[in-house]
Amino acid sequence: MKNSLVKSLSVGIVAVLACTSFSAVMAEETTAEFTVTANLSVPGELNTQLPGVTAYMTNGNNPLGIGGYEAVAPTEPVSDNAKLTVTSSGTMTLELNIPNPVFTLQQIDGCSNATITKAIRDNEIYSSGAEQREGRITDVTIELNDNSGVYVFEECVEFPTLLGVDWTVPLTLEVDLSNVTIPEESEEPTETPETSYGYADEEEETPAPEEPTETPVPAETPDVSATPTVAPTVAPTTETTVTPTVAPTTVPTQTPISFTDVKDNDWFKSAVDYVSGNELMYGTTDTEFAPNEETTRGMLVTILYRMTGSPEVSYDGSEWYAAGRAWAMENEISDGTNMPNNVTREQLVSMLWRYDGSNEVESDMLNDFTDSDKVSDYAVNAMKWALENGIISGESDTTLNPKGNATRAQMAAMIMRYKNIK
Repeated sequence: MKNSLVKSLSVGIVAVLACTSFSAVMAEETTAEFTVTANLSVPGELNTQLPGVTAYMTNGNNPLGIGGYEAVAPTEPVSDNAKLTVTSSGTMTLELNIPNPVFTLQQIDGCSNATITKAIRDNEIYSSGAEQREGRITDVTIELNDNSGVYVFEECVEFPTLLGVDWTVPLTLEVDLSNVTIPEESEEPTETPETSYGYADEEEETPAPEEPTETPVPAETPDVSATPTVAPTVAPTTETTVTPTVAPTTVPTQTPISFTDVKDNDWFKSAVDYVSGNELMYGTTDTEFAPNEETTRGMLVTILYRMTGSPEVSYDGSEWYAAGRAWAMENEISDGTNMPNNVTREQLVSMLWRYDGSNEVESDMLNDFTDSDKVSDYAVNAMKWALENGIISGESDTTLNPKGNATRAQMAAMIMRYKNIK
């Protein structure tokens, strides 16, 4: 299922107010979550210790009874143990816990129809005689590239503490997709009475699709008290269709906050200083920024709303992101749905791109990345724009990871880079 963004704009320029009135219909990607059965195992035909017996790493049972599990071999599959997030474009992302504390997983990769996008390790010591390993993989996030339900990972390393030697046995992941359905795209008409805000001594910027960071803190509520001064701005008249523009207000730079989890040599240090000093992002506590925490759609629209000077808006609801959501809907930056959901890297650049005016650019830079085909159709132009302007970079020299969730550090970096080109 492909994403499309269809805009039908009727424009009237009012000279006195210098505002643009329009109506639009946007098709935007939606998501749905399912609890599914997913089992990761050593197939019986590859089990050299118990030939013919399938051992399930998603079953915590172990012969030693470690971790409060039954003192038996993990030979039974488990059920309803994983979360699957499905988008309207057909992307399927599985979040899987691997609890077995004896048959420890050290590496998992090399699957032709699934991709590991995130792996979490603990910091425990797993030992057997003189052999020991520091940590094991306890949770993985996997993008399923087809709906076959069977995914074989050829490049795996396991360290069974009962044996004290590494195994390099391929693992099989089986996922029950029988009750999974693809959600429909959302199409919501949005009325925006005023879409052009002028601010003295500031360049104009505009709307974009969506992506990386801002983590909600209970005490963190959008400030809607500040109403920026409106300066006349005339929308372009050379085209029959006009893209509304949002001019951001420069926030006075303040002294950056010193966070205990942001070190001077961290790659994101200057970005955190920028967003905290300009009050675009705050810490999750008074002393911590939590740079590696993932961010949500609600956080992103709130940051963009702050970048515009937190203009006065009318909104319903008491959520901390309510003002930002209303503003983003008025300005065609977001349709306002799924605000608590994680925001991906491609969604982040898409919203920034809309914020900046949805300008198309000619660029071949996207072709430099081996996972460029993973970029959703709706985000291709935004990703080209972000790469060409140095707003986003690859997570490696060859990969963009467009569907990976954006962290607070990544969000801060992209916001700073965007502001630096303006």
